[in-house]
Amino acid sequence: MDNNRWWNIKNMTEINYPSEKTYFIGYNENDDNVHYGTINPDQCMVTGKETVYTTTVEQEYIDELLKHNINYEDTLPSSGSTINIPLPPNLI
Repeated sequence: MDNNRWWNIKNMTEINYPSEKTYFIGYNENDDNVHYGTINPDQCMVTGKETVYTTTVEQEYIDELLKHNINYEDTLPSSGSTINIPLPPNLI
């Protein structure tokens, strides 16, 4: 694997502070390591995936996940768990 491609800014896709909750699915052609999740208005996301699908409609997101053989229910965090990594103040 070419680790350098992850640091090539030209190949990065960003979602920065969307106006509303945004669902995303990132993948490469013939990729079995699909990235997916949500970005809230106070968050940013960067990925090196070639294709990034976004929507603000939950059902569209669920339908697109199924195209990648991902069950929406399996993507939800278990009770009491959360992942939230705030940006350092100098990056806000």
